[in-house]
Amino acid sequence: MSSSRNSSVLSKETEKKLQSILKDTPDFQFDLLEHIGTGSYGEVFKAKIIETGQLAAVKVIRLEVGEELDDVLNEVNFLKSCAHKNVVAYHGCFMKRGNVKGQKYISIAMEYCGGGSVEGCYKALKGPLNEDEISSIIKESLSGLNFLHSCRKLHRDIKCGNILLTESGDVKLADFGVSTQITKTLSKRHTFIGTPYWMAPEVITSEQCGTEYDYKADIWSLGITAIEMTQCSPPMFDMHPMRVLFMIPNLDPPKITQGTWTPEFHDFISKCLQKDPDNRPTAEELLNHPFVKKANNVQNTIVNLIQRSKEARRNNSSNDGDEDEEGDSDNENENHTTENIIVNTAEASPTSPADKIIEPMGNDNSKKVKFDTTRVCRVNIPITCADFYDDLLLFGTENGLYSYPLNEPGGKLRLLSTRKYLQFNVIEEIGTIVSRSGNSPNLINGWTGKYDVVSIHNLRSIANLKKPKKFETETKIKKLKETKGCYYYSITKIGNSVYLSVAKSNSILIMKYAPQPFNKFMKLKEINVDTHVTHMEVIEFDSKELQLCITSNTGFQIINLTSVTCENINFDPIDITGSSLRSVLFSDKIFYGYKNMAIVAPIEEVNKKIDTIKWKEPITYIEKFGKSHIVTGSSCEALVYDSAGNIVHIFETKQNTDKKLNLLVSKNDQLYLSFTAQSKDEKGMLTTISTVLRVRLQPVDEK
Repeated sequence: MSSSRNSSVLSKETEKKLQSILKDTPDFQFDLLEHIGTGSYGEVFKAKIIETGQLAAVKVIRLEVGEELDDVLNEVNFLKSCAHKNVVAYHGCFMKRGNVKGQKYISIAMEYCGGGSVEGCYKALKGPLNEDEISSIIKESLSGLNFLHSCRKLHRDIKCGNILLTESGDVKLADFGVSTQITKTLSKRHTFIGTPYWMAPEVITSEQCGTEYDYKADIWSLGITAIEMTQCSPPMFDMHPMRVLFMIPNLDPPKITQGTWTPEFHDFISKCLQKDPDNRPTAEELLNHPFVKKANNVQNTIVNLIQRSKEARRNNSSNDGDEDEEGDSDNENENHTTENIIVNTAEASPTSPADKIIEPMGNDNSKKVKFDTTRVCRVNIPITCADFYDDLLLFGTENGLYSYPLNEPGGKLRLLSTRKYLQFNVIEEIGTIVSRSGNSPNLINGWTGKYDVVSIHNLRSIANLKKPKKFETETKIKKLKETKGCYYYSITKIGNSVYLSVAKSNSILIMKYAPQPFNKFMKLKEINVDTHVTHMEVIEFDSKELQLCITSNTGFQIINLTSVTCENINFDPIDITGSSLRSVLFSDKIFYGYKNMAIVAPIEEVNKKIDTIKWKEPITYIEKFGKSHIVTGSSCEALVYDSAGNIVHIFETKQNTDKKLNLLVSKNDQLYLSFTAQSKDEKGMLTTISTVLRVRLQPVDEK
């Protein structure tokens, strides 16, 4: 496999550097096992090296056409030259071309640290580390920094999330995406880079004031990291990062403000956090500090910390049930395994604010819109699921899967498969269809196929299907064996990430899509539950922490996927709200949809009720429609609400008819409804006729 690139995209110098570090290989020399986090500039996966069976952490970086390789080359070269017991080991770098000309995927294989990050430990413990643990971690980190600095290298992003632990008790510095080499001719840097809360004053002022900094910046970050271990966050973590950037150079150095600690520890912090870098000691000098020298039996201390964290995760879950195995953190080299958590019945909150119309959802400018409604087709079979792709409407029925051309007047239904599809989702962003289906019916016993496995298909094959009833073959259906036992799944898209949540009889499996060159869903987390789930939604905060909102007949629960804890969402009694239906996410709010109302909470505080909207009539479904609308309804009507909580459109059946209205699919700015009625044919047989409507949300030109 050639690693050459068009000379108009890469300079000759960059190309030469790339050739020197990349191994030409026909395919990757490792198998990805599961997604374990996000590092600087890339997604990180747990993998197994095929030749040796050794576990590794693989960071996959996608480079688009015209995107420079400097950051990738920097990290690879940095890792290659850093063979030290306190730095994650480098296994190799691999490249594969993408589907788009000039697009490449660079994979950096590193040492796998099964103990997780220091950040993951204190999050599991829900409290600070003890002083022996902090001293041990600081000692090993200083050893790693002393090595880096002796090689004239800066890390520039020291924090608990980038200090990893092995299960044997080693401490490793990781994530060198922003690290740099100090050349012999330029002993200092003037580039503004790093993570704001841990950033040294001279780094913040370097670019604006034209000042410089050197390896002493890592010492400041280590001091902040030590404070982080005492209070589970860096100083000023409750402030906006931009405000922190202004305050750090202008305030006195921070101190430990929580807990009781030895004078040696306080002195160590004060020495690390000297605002004048010339007064800050080196890593080598700090290794002789009394606080550091008192660290004995470091490996045993770290192993005990990892065990304490595992036990804490079990205790966190034991409030709701028992836990089998350990959890995960949000760092880039963490151990992810199955967790137990028992979801309990939510209790109603005794008090709640007065009901009011909701505030605008997300970043909506309240532009006027119109609803373009057209009749698509009529079918005589009940529709079980539906989605659309380009100019094709795809829907499952009792008799199989059909397609209908939306842009062909008088178009004909085409039978794609005789399998019964219960769920069907087109995810254009990743060129994939996700489905849950069963085998052909038995004329005597009815449907005998099982629908307990999620499958994926190649979406791009749909436009060129040649053989009738060979949909599964031509779209290269592949069953996800990890989903065996599935009775329901849901898809969540957050930015460029796609999550697949799978409900099984006793657990929920969360998977994340690994894009090219892997093109597959990988396990992110599996959590044991004891409730029947009706809907799931992955939530991502600004901090990049993932949570899962699940809906069941007992209400709504939020599961933190890092600490593996469950929080019941307690609002009004069920006789007021009605039964829970599903959650709906907007950019900054979450809607908890109930039969009688929706309760709105901010994404940052999912259990804080800020608004309520009461439905005109009890509803049976609620979905997001476009960027700032929701559609709700029942078998008689469907109502669209705008961002101010006003009803802006109504679809309803005629009075005194037996027609039933069903929501088929709502995605982006399109909505598909069906009006279904039963009638007798010429032979007196009862038949079902469904009329499918397409509704498109279009802005109104107010010129």
